[in-house]
Amino acid sequence: MNTPITNVTLIVLVLLYIFLSANVINYRRKNKINLGDQSDYQILRKIRMHANFAEYAPIGLIIIFLLEFNSANLILTQTTAVLLVIGRFLHPYSISENNKFGLLRPISMSLTFTSLLIGSGTLLFLTLNA
Repeated sequence: MNTPITNVTLIVLVLLYIFLSANVINYRRKNKINLGDQSDYQILRKIRMHANFAEYAPIGLIIIFLLEFNSANLILTQTTAVLLVIGRFLHPYSISENNKFGLLRPISMSLTFTSLLIGSGTLLFLTLNA
């Protein structure tokens, strides 16, 4: 089975995951923080950027794969993927020290949740109408 939307989404998200991982690793090395956060607010922020990604991206990718596997509507599948990617890219920035806009974090999570809801709702519809 060909799953180009899942493949492209996965490739893009893997690159972001590696960036977020390197961000944590580099900060740890630079500040000699081996384990935990040692009450360092910046490393805690970087850890949460990475962890939040790891918490939401996998379920989103599973949903996108299942949409393609079940031959769901192409527009709904693409929309699910695009919203997930945008939400996951915005979220690390939204909790970074550079963010000056307080609304960016809820927007990033809303995009992620919307992606998950569209995808899972579509899967539910496909399942009930099989």
